[in-house]
Amino acid sequence: MIRKLNFGAGKDIRNDWDNVDKEDFDFNKFPYPIKTNVYDEIEIRQVLQLLDNPERVLQELWRISKNNSIIIFKRLILTIKAPTMTSRQNIISTKIALNFL
Repeated sequence: MIRKLNFGAGKDIRNDWDNVDKEDFDFNKFPYPIKTNVYDEIEIRQVLQLLDNPERVLQELWRISKNNSIIIFKRLILTIKAPTMTSRQNIISTKIALNFL
């Protein structure tokens, strides 16, 4: 049986998926109350950039996913720091929206 996780489901409740949102547990507290190597597919949408420690969240998603699973990021907004093209070479923050799959 293929198990799928809709992480940060909000109102997007899907049949045949495990739908979790902030009401189910605190996404900023680790480890998550989910066993290791459970999911074949995880979809995360517009959640990662809102959490305190995105790197730790990714580690948890990795932990709860099976080998050869798929983790899909949709509407991911990242803040990156890049040098400006000014003479001072200041660092600026830029938001980029990425839509994977």
